[in-house]
Amino acid sequence: MSKKRPGTRSLKRMLKMELVKELLEERQIGEQKDKQLAKLRITIEDLDKLHEEEDDIILKMEEEMDKQKLLHDQLHFVSNEQLTMQLEKIAMENRCSICLCPWEAKNYHRLVSLKCGHLFGELCIRTHLQLSNVCPICREIADGNDVRRVLLNDNP
Repeated sequence: MSKKRPGTRSLKRMLKMELVKELLEERQIGEQKDKQLAKLRITIEDLDKLHEEEDDIILKMEEEMDKQKLLHDQLHFVSNEQLTMQLEKIAMENRCSICLCPWEAKNYHRLVSLKCGHLFGELCIRTHLQLSNVCPICREIADGNDVRRVLLNDNP
């Protein structure tokens, strides 16, 4: 029978204890790393969701901007169309009702009015009043003495 040394057994036991202790520490470190990885996975998933939501918001904003631009363009078109119609109406109103030519600030077709308030080019109404003694619009009695000059500002 071989004789074992008394210190060998306790040395083996100590080595086993240290080995178990190291294994436990490594297991704890591994569990901590697993927890950290799990947190990172959740964080990455959250970031992916946020990016998707951000992309959706950007897409909706772009669609809204496109709608607003379309509405602006339509409004601009309608406004221009209405403005053109108003300008044409004003241009028609700013014409002599006898010859349909625009009035002038001076010269032979300067703006004049009769006592009834209707407006004409001076040469046109004077010619008319030589042939007739009534306003060509309302038929109120008028003559050459009723012609009044209207001052126009021809500076833009």
